[in-house]
Amino acid sequence: MQVTLSEAKAKLSELVKRVESGEVITVTRHGKPVLELRDPNIAARRKAAYGSMKGKIWMADDWDETPQDILDAMEKGVNPE
Repeated sequence: MQVTLSEAKAKLSELVKRVESGEVITVTRHGKPVLELRDPNIAARRKAAYGSMKGKIWMADDWDETPQDILDAMEKGVNPE
C-alpha cells in the first residue's frame, strides 16, 4: 500500500494496525517514496519458523557426487598461458 505523507499523518493509527497485520506501507512525499512502515518483528518470526520449507526444496539423489570432467579439470589445474 502507498500513502502520501499527509495521509500517513491523518491515519497513523489505522496504518499501524495494518502494519501489525503484516502489511508494508510506503509513504511518499511529492510522489516519491520516503519511508516504509513495516513490522520489525516479521524477520524474527520468519527466522523462528524452523522447518517451514519442508517439502518445498528438492535435491537430486547425486547432489554430493562431483562429475568426472570437473574432477579431471581440478587435477590438471589451470594453465595461465
